Amino acid sequence: MKRFALVLFVVMAFAASASAQGMMAGVKGGLNIAKMTGDDVPDEASWLYGGAGGAYFGYAFNDMFAIQPEVLFMMKGWSLDVEDETVKGKLNYIDIPVLLKVSIPTEGSFKPSIFAGPYLGMLLSAKYADEDIKDYVKSMDYGLVFGAGINYMLAEDKGFISLDARYGMGLTTIDDTDDEADLKNMGITIMVGYGKSF
Repeated sequence: MKRFALVLFVVMAFAASASAQGMMAGVKGGLNIAKMTGDDVPDEASWLYGGAGGAYFGYAFNDMFAIQPEVLFMMKGWSLDVEDETVKGKLNYIDIPVLLKVSIPTEGSFKPSIFAGPYLGMLLSAKYADEDIKDYVKSMDYGLVFGAGINYMLAEDKGFISLDARYGMGLTTIDDTDDEADLKNMGITIMVGYGKSF
């Protein structure tokens, strides 16, 4: 939690120190469709559906380029069919993506964009078949995020409604046992939200 507090402080300090012009902030939430990838993932492993959501800050350098740090609660893991029974591995993280966002110039109220960047994940809890396995999962995860979104501008108050879809790809195994099996987080996330420019 100390690491989470430090990262959150840095993000908020960034937001406070940037010029008010070009700033934006908002909240978002939605669905994360998670799975494990890697050489040691069983063939029977499939998708796990969970929630995602949090807050973000952004600073636009100009009409096209912006940087957008986020603080998100993410439900990750996998589902596994074992002897006619579905067993779930559930991993809860606080993810801190830092995204470079490229807006596509358009006329009208709809503003599409693409984005990419690294993320750092901090493990909150880990369970497999309702048993605590946190001691066997690494406390930190990191990877890359790629995605696209669209904002619908609400002219009356500089607010906007956002929709984005992203692919998160873990770059390191989460296994913290001596065997260190090749098990990486992966997920497709769809979120809607509300934001405001300042």
